[in-house]
Amino acid sequence: MTRLPEAGTAVVLRDQAGGAHQARLVNVMEGHLGLLLDDPRGQVFDVSSRLLVTWPDKFGLVCLPCASVRLPDHSDTRLIVQVTGDSWREQRRQFQRASVTGVVGLRSPEQPSVGLVNGMLIDLSEAGLRCAIDERHTALREPKTLVTVVLDLDENELELPGKVLYGRLVAREDQKLEVVILFDRPVVKVELLRRHIEVFHPREEVVDNDHANVVNLSQRRGRRPGWPSA
Repeated sequence: MTRLPEAGTAVVLRDQAGGAHQARLVNVMEGHLGLLLDDPRGQVFDVSSRLLVTWPDKFGLVCLPCASVRLPDHSDTRLIVQVTGDSWREQRRQFQRASVTGVVGLRSPEQPSVGLVNGMLIDLSEAGLRCAIDERHTALREPKTLVTVVLDLDENELELPGKVLYGRLVAREDQKLEVVILFDRPVVKVELLRRHIEVFHPREEVVDNDHANVVNLSQRRGRRPGWPSA
């Protein structure tokens, strides 16, 4: 089931290069959204660019895959995007996360010829993980790509099926691609995963800067932002 934001909702557009662009939903048309960018000069995407339109609700972060079909111009300042798939919700914010180092393996049943891709863990929660992999594995940055995560926890090898939430190239010195993966629910051997996470110092949860700004914009416009309290 596809969820659409209401007119007036402050959203963040995430592009395939890892950029984040704040915008406001102006109107909803059949299968399309009309958006006003807060800073039109900062947009770097073209017609047919693949984007994730994201906005917070009380349960997490809603993600809606879209593609741009019309760029702003002098006659119409809206960015028009077409909805290209079903929405989903990122729920990692509800769980304790810990900064964890180590090796993680990723195997995609959709790309059996690639084999096991090794990456470096960045953080881990009961709901998913963030890791860094070699930038040549660009297929693993695509949202909803099926993966099996292979973790070595306390001398126990754990295989967890899941899906890619998003991948992005960020300003890392090692030029790695950062990928966020959500585990399928119910999570296999969640107690083992939970015990491993509790060994590490939990990293205090903070709202990411992109959506922190969106919340402030919502408050200035007199609307309740709806950011999760957990």
